[in-house]
Amino acid sequence: MSFDDSYFRRCTGLKLSSIDIKNLLLETARVEFKLSFPLRLKESGNKEVLHKMNFYSRFFELAVEHEKSRKDGIIQHRRYRIFFTTILGQLFINNLKAKFNGKLDIKFYTLPESAQIFYRRALLHISYNRTEMNRETNSQCHWTKGSKLYESDQDNRN
Repeated sequence: MSFDDSYFRRCTGLKLSSIDIKNLLLETARVEFKLSFPLRLKESGNKEVLHKMNFYSRFFELAVEHEKSRKDGIIQHRRYRIFFTTILGQLFINNLKAKFNGKLDIKFYTLPESAQIFYRRALLHISYNRTEMNRETNSQCHWTKGSKLYESDQDNRN
């Protein structure tokens, strides 16, 4: 995303100098947010251990270009480029692309965690390839003997 001083003034209604706009954007870009999320690690067998992770991320990264300066070196006009390459920025872009279409019923949160993950990944999230799930595609999967999926698949065929 790119804009200049005059666009910033027009959109915000603030009468700031170019250096004040730059300082405001730099201070905003330096703010860090703490993201807390669970991480599942598989131990021996089918046992999973849940760890709480904390990660700090900024909302965006900022690049400043000088477009117009006086003879004495004072910059009068700047162009700003905002990059949403941070984790928090990517989450923001994902929400914009999803357009809040993934509204969930409150009953969703009573499902087991694995069902919630499956629902979010396979049915809601827009950046994953579409996964066709039907009898034909499931029968093409190579299940290993001894797994619950293999046994339930064999039961369904009988």
